[in-house]
Amino acid sequence: MKRVLLRGPVLSRSGYGEHARFIFRALMDNPSHFDVHVEPTPWGASSWIMKDTEETKLIKTCIEKHNMYKDVYPTYDISFQVMIPNEWQKIAKVNIGITAAVETDRASGQWIQACNTVVDKVLVVSEHAKKSLVDPIYTILNEQTKQPVGALKCTVPVEVVGYPVKYHDQVDLELELKNDFNFMTVAQDSPRKNLVNSIKWFLDEFKDDDVGLVIKCHKMNHSVPDKFHVTDFLTGIVNAPEYEDRKCNVYLLHGNLTDGELHSLYKHPKIKSYFTATHGEGFGLPIYEAAYSGLPIAAPAWSGQVDFLYANQKNKKSGKTKKVPMFSKIRYELKEIQPEAVWDGVLVAESKWCYVEEDHFKKTLRECYNKNNVKKKQAEELKVYLEKEFSAENQYKKFFDSVNEYLTTPDEEDAGEWQNILNKVVSYD
Repeated sequence: MKRVLLRGPVLSRSGYGEHARFIFRALMDNPSHFDVHVEPTPWGASSWIMKDTEETKLIKTCIEKHNMYKDVYPTYDISFQVMIPNEWQKIAKVNIGITAAVETDRASGQWIQACNTVVDKVLVVSEHAKKSLVDPIYTILNEQTKQPVGALKCTVPVEVVGYPVKYHDQVDLELELKNDFNFMTVAQDSPRKNLVNSIKWFLDEFKDDDVGLVIKCHKMNHSVPDKFHVTDFLTGIVNAPEYEDRKCNVYLLHGNLTDGELHSLYKHPKIKSYFTATHGEGFGLPIYEAAYSGLPIAAPAWSGQVDFLYANQKNKKSGKTKKVPMFSKIRYELKEIQPEAVWDGVLVAESKWCYVEEDHFKKTLRECYNKNNVKKKQAEELKVYLEKEFSAENQYKKFFDSVNEYLTTPDEEDAGEWQNILNKVVSYD
C-alpha cells in the first residue's frame, strides 16, 4: 500500500478545488492500495465548502489523519500537489505536480524551473495548459555580462488529464426571470474574464429586445461584502445613460450554490445559451459544465475550452475522422496581455492571450438568439459526445494510466484485481 499525500484546495469552491476533489475521489476509490492523507490549502480568497456531505466528511477524516501522523511518519511514497507550480514542494519520494498552468500562451520561467526541479511529473487539464509549459524556451543570461549562457525549457514529462462529466439531481431554483430567452455566463470580476465588455456588448446588441442575461459572478469569494462590490459593479454598467430605455434585463446570482443548484441553471427552461468573451482558460470548468448539460455555447476557439468544444466526427465518404466545432466560434486576435493583468512570476508581460472582436461577438450572440433551435440541436450532439469521451470511467483511467509507473507493482495474484481497478473506477458526488 502506498502512503499518499494529496495537497491542494480540497474544500475550496474553485476550479482548483474541483480538480483536487477529482484526484481525491480517484484515490479513495482504491482504499486497499492507497493510504490517503490530505493537506488542505486555500485558493486565493475563495469560499470553502461548509456543508457536510459524504465526500467532505471523508476529506476531513483524511485531513485529521495527516495532522495526527505527519510527524510520526514524515515520509510519503507519493504526493499529488494540486496548485500552481511555484507552490509545489519536494515532500515525498515521488512528487506529481497538478496544475491548470496559465491562460496565456506561455508560463513564466519560474514555473518551468519548478517543473524541472521540484516534481517528477506534471499533470495538466488541457492541451493548451500543456503547451503553455512545454513550448516556451527562455534564454538564460550571465548576471554580469548579460550574455546568453543557456536556455530554460520544460524537461519533465507533462500529460493531459481532464475532468469527468458529473451528474446532479435537478433543483427548483425559483428564479423569477421575466424573459423567456436568457443568455448565461459564469465569470469572476477580473481582467482575464473580460466581463465588463461582455455585459456592455450584450446591452448594446439587445437593448431593444425582450432578452435577459443571467450572470453568476463574484470578485473574490461569496461573502456579503463581495456581493455589495459585485452589485455596485454591475449597477454602474447597466444603469449607464445609454441603456436608460433598454428592454433587456440583467440578473445577478451571487453566493454559494451547491453543485446541483449550479447545474440546474444550465438546464433551466428559460436559459437558452451560454457565452464567454474570456481572454483565456486553463480548462474553463463552467463552460464545460454548460456544454455537457446541453446548453449552446458561444466562445473564442482558443485556450482550454477547445479540448471539449470540438467533437470527433467521421466522414461517411472518406472514412476519415476530424475534429468539428460544436459551438459558435467568436473571432479573436492574439495580443499581449494588459499591463494590469501582469502578475509577477505568473503572468509575464510578454505573454499573449485572445481578444474577441466586438462586432463578431455581437453578431454571434444575435445568431444564437435567432437560430436557437439549430444551436440547441448541435449542443445536444456535443453533450452526447462529452458524456462518452469524458465519462468518469475514461477520465479516472487516464489519471491512473498517467501515474501507473509510480504505483505499487501488484503481486501476480492481485494482477487481475489491479487491472480491474484501472479499468473500472467508480466516482461519487
